[in-house]
Amino acid sequence: MEEKSLSLSSNILHGFLGLPSDFNFLNGTAHAIKPASSMDEWAIKFNKTTTGSTLIGYSMGGRLALHAWKQDPTRWKKLILISTSPGLAPKEREGRLINDYKWAERFEKDDWDHVVRDWSNQEVLKSFNVPRSEEDFNRNDLAEMMRNFSVAKQEIIEPNAIWIVGENDQKLRERISHLNPIVIPKAGHRLPWEARKELKSIISDVLEF
Repeated sequence: MEEKSLSLSSNILHGFLGLPSDFNFLNGTAHAIKPASSMDEWAIKFNKTTTGSTLIGYSMGGRLALHAWKQDPTRWKKLILISTSPGLAPKEREGRLINDYKWAERFEKDDWDHVVRDWSNQEVLKSFNVPRSEEDFNRNDLAEMMRNFSVAKQEIIEPNAIWIVGENDQKLRERISHLNPIVIPKAGHRLPWEARKELKSIISDVLEF
């Protein structure tokens, strides 16, 4: 049976501390995310400089995809959100913002191996280790994105979309349960690495290629 592949017109957005190459397995157009003063500013520019009507986002990239949709809902005909938070309740935002600013400072100043190790050891991410080399990143850009793209700075956005979440990504799975997500068994937050085959199959079926 011939393997399905995605159209190159599908736009893909990686997560924080991510690379476009993380999504080579999808064969779409993966974009390198650069910082902006806000998610809305980023989304306006992105919508003006890209083509196609399908948008796929993972984690931070999914939240940026939500803002791209918010800026122009008629533009994006298919929105696929992988391990993506639709936003936090107001009471949760202050604490998260403080934490994200601490991470931003660490990505600017700390020993690279130490901060990446600590980042990956967070409960939500520790299900799968993804090695990252300092030479592949601009540390000031990472810090700026951590500050300006913080989930604490977004309103709750819940469009009609395909939401995909890992079974073991418990907090997020509960948060989006009312959005009828597709749940991938025995996987956590890092679905592009933990469940690559399953993820590709789901997305291919959604896009009907």
